[in-house]
Amino acid sequence: MKNILATLLPAKADNTLPGWKLPFYEFILITLVGTVRSFIHLLSPDGGAGSIAGMNLAVTGANEVIFAFALWGVVWVI
Repeated sequence: MKNILATLLPAKADNTLPGWKLPFYEFILITLVGTVRSFIHLLSPDGGAGSIAGMNLAVTGANEVIFAFALWGVVWVI
């Protein structure tokens, strides 16, 4: 139990990353992909609903669908 606490709560903060570097780089990759997807949803005129998802936006309520896609893009930016 003492070893676990020593690992989780070290006495000195030295800003090192113990263990493998792979999870860190995977986190960076996932964050970059999410950010790019988010900006596509935010900056695309149709929010990606028509151009990417292939939805028919020539129907009633298309503005609400585009709004929902834009909200989906905002989630990743925050």
